[in-house]
Amino acid sequence: MPLVKIETIKGKSSEYKESLFDTIHDALVKSLGIEDWDRFQRIIEYDKDNFEIPEGKTDDFMIIELTVFPGRSKTQKKAVIETITSDLNSNLGIASTDIFIVINEPPLENWGMAGKQLGGVEQSGNVEELLEHLDEIHTTELGMERIRKNLNLSEMDVIAWCKKQITSEEAKISRQGKNWYIEIGGNVITVNAKSYTIITAHKKRY
Repeated sequence: MPLVKIETIKGKSSEYKESLFDTIHDALVKSLGIEDWDRFQRIIEYDKDNFEIPEGKTDDFMIIELTVFPGRSKTQKKAVIETITSDLNSNLGIASTDIFIVINEPPLENWGMAGKQLGGVEQSGNVEELLEHLDEIHTTELGMERIRKNLNLSEMDVIAWCKKQITSEEAKISRQGKNWYIEIGGNVITVNAKSYTIITAHKKRY
């Protein structure tokens, strides 16, 4: 769930800003594998008098701050920076020298969703390891069909539904061997601990 903040000088068109949003989001999808719906972006525009930029930069200069769950590798961070920079240059003609990117990684206890602290789930094992890779959780078409059938779900976005369960304050999460098991609301979701693939979900057997 990357949070994107773009700071730049006023004067750009609505079309430019829409393309800016799309380009950065698509770069995050490519480099981090986030879901397409996972868009939390905003632009903050300044008058020239209120936005001092280094000598040699143009009015296209921007500071992009990405706030992400902790746990990304150096390789992933490098890919994010390079992909955003390259794509902004290709799509909007922004010079690489006008793009400044900062990645922030607040610990999970500093994140809250729907009034609930992400680091506050009931834990067994290092649950933060699972939550830190929340953006990487995925499944196959077959997996989605199996989950819908097993749980009698009408949800179209099964992956988003599973992520919501995993981050719920009521979820009981445990690590057993190669899998994570998330128990919530009488259901059990199984996630592979290496690939972060949702293997299945089923009603809890009592």
